[in-house]
Amino acid sequence: MPFVIFAIQVLIYYLVGWMIGMSFYRFGVTGGFISIAGGLLGIFLLDALWGGRDAGNLILDMFSIQPFQFTALTALVASLALIIVIFMVHRLISKNVVVRTK
Repeated sequence: MPFVIFAIQVLIYYLVGWMIGMSFYRFGVTGGFISIAGGLLGIFLLDALWGGRDAGNLILDMFSIQPFQFTALTALVASLALIIVIFMVHRLISKNVVVRTK
């Protein structure tokens, strides 16, 4: 199970980076910075799902929310849903991209 958790986390980090790169290409600087904020939100969510203490504590301290625990199955299903959402965002960003030539 630890390898599966690690693989899902690496995949989500990769997809978020890919999304940020596509946003800078398609929307320019403003869209890129907005996608960075969205990517951080997804990574904070991932960290909170798997019981990470770094980003989870930061959010809990900022908003005075009580901590919560997820089962491994719930965290796995939610992580897979997050992957699907990120793929859908990728599709929306790259749907009508014009390839620039030099």
